[in-house]
Amino acid sequence: MKTFFTPFLGLTALAAVSAPVSAATLAEAQAAYARYDVNAAERLYQAVAEAPDAPAADRAAAQRELARIAWLVDNRQSDAADRLAASLPSDPDPYPAALLYGRVLNTGDDPAATMDKLAPYAAACADIEPGVAVEGVRGLYLAAIRLPFAKRASAIAAAKAAWHALPAVPKQSVTAARLRLAIGLAAGDGAEALAGWRAFFWMDAPQAAPQGLGLADAAVEAAFLKGARGNAAPQDAMALAELLMRAGFADELSQLATDRDLPNRSAVAQRWARIEDYLSLFDRLEAEILPHDRAYARHGAGDEEGYKQRLETILAEAARATGIGAGDDANPMAVLSRAYNLWGVIGETNGVMSLHLGHIITDERQPVEQDGRRGEVRLIVLDNMISNSFFGWLMDGDSAPGGWAEDGQTIVQVRGPYVATIDGLPALVKPGPVRDRYLAGIAADEAAEIARARTEGVVYLKGVRQRLRLAALDSLARTLADEADFDTAFRRAFWNEVNRNSITLHEGRHVLDQASFTGEAALSSAELEYRAKLSEVGLSNTPRLALANVYIPAFGDGTGHGTANKRLIEQVVAWMEQNQGTIAGYDPALPALVQLYKLSDEQVRTIARTLDRALTH
Repeated sequence: MKTFFTPFLGLTALAAVSAPVSAATLAEAQAAYARYDVNAAERLYQAVAEAPDAPAADRAAAQRELARIAWLVDNRQSDAADRLAASLPSDPDPYPAALLYGRVLNTGDDPAATMDKLAPYAAACADIEPGVAVEGVRGLYLAAIRLPFAKRASAIAAAKAAWHALPAVPKQSVTAARLRLAIGLAAGDGAEALAGWRAFFWMDAPQAAPQGLGLADAAVEAAFLKGARGNAAPQDAMALAELLMRAGFADELSQLATDRDLPNRSAVAQRWARIEDYLSLFDRLEAEILPHDRAYARHGAGDEEGYKQRLETILAEAARATGIGAGDDANPMAVLSRAYNLWGVIGETNGVMSLHLGHIITDERQPVEQDGRRGEVRLIVLDNMISNSFFGWLMDGDSAPGGWAEDGQTIVQVRGPYVATIDGLPALVKPGPVRDRYLAGIAADEAAEIARARTEGVVYLKGVRQRLRLAALDSLARTLADEADFDTAFRRAFWNEVNRNSITLHEGRHVLDQASFTGEAALSSAELEYRAKLSEVGLSNTPRLALANVYIPAFGDGTGHGTANKRLIEQVVAWMEQNQGTIAGYDPALPALVQLYKLSDEQVRTIARTLDRALTH
């Protein structure tokens, strides 16, 4: 039994804090899409787009989502591009649409034109959605690699120059880092590609090898510096190709193989066969998954059991082709892990049969010690996912599964959904348009949320959570104020805290409790989650950040997480009401719930530890 989890990290909160929704049909369209009813969502978005009395922001948002459906679901790239080109000039909130426009253009026939077509929006998007500038550079790269390696020097040099001309903020994203890696490889510049690789994995020289690859830093560095050269020896180019395969850079691997003619190098024929099998697996899965997902989006469930069996067959055949293991009786995932550094699972995610399959960048055992009890958690971190569920595909980057639990002691984490939001956090904790926009979104809903708290009690309120999380982020930022490279230091610190809170503390508590309470004494799902959240918050270095991960939309919804989340927040609110005089800035005229952010880290820690000690362990 696999338990999937989706991190609630606010992936669109920084880049697309929209104006308040004024037309109910827009909210209905968004809800229909979220429940996978794409046909209904399309009709409702169309109604909003054509409504003359709808605010311009609502009409533009509807046009953007209609373009997304045309491109993502129906594979109508030109229709999507045309719709965005027509709606963007009058869009009062152009940031998310401009980014989508760039992505759509770069899947078309003329990526060289992407930068010019995005130019009217580049300045406006520079701070709020820096990904727009990255898509412009990507277009230059895509145009360059259409040329043979020997004839692309000028075009790839222009792409490289454009990348280095990017402002600092977009350069720091993992998307830009991967693009730099690709440009370096296409230019035959190993040092440039290595710099992109290191930035993608948040590494500083001499570090170069993610732990999960099982390689020495020097070996990775040598693979780039020797293998990326245009005149690289076949063995050196192959070493780089194998590295790219194991880390999941499939597109860059394919381009390198073409540029270096690896399929026709007899000196490395046997090694190439393994890579060819890997790329074949990639292609077979895409040919199975994408048609399924597009059909499900339009028509709902089909032969889901047959789909599952076909996925299992593809993986089993790929495992057998490696020659590793014990034939038909081998565990395909274990074999694929050894051969290609892959890990994954097939199962229902949010009600739809899905494959989760990515490349291992971390595989380590973390000791757990809490209140005198000891245990161990195995943490596997995946990146460069081949697939991360129907849900992740349909949400198109807005949200995606963040991982799953296996066998009670193994936690599999998907890096991408976490990193997607971390990239934008440094701008949020500094004065500027990103922070102003974020606060304006909170303020727009403040009166309504206060009214709800007065009439409904302890409920989930988005703006309250955003204030709590911002207070936690600001506190973390203050501890790093003297760092020379603040942005990088902040990203790494946030990543470390999130992992410690959610993996070492939360999942570690599960391991300890499941070992302590067995048989008839076994704890319910809700009780296990409640206790794990007490550890996550009470033992955290950043208790308010951990509490913000408890106060999420899964709140009192009957699930183990939702039940535990509401129970703990209700207890925190009760403590606040009983200790008003100890909370700085507390306003007795306001509901305690809307003042969660006024709690200090020490107060939050004390509340959680007191509640934990009151339990019978």
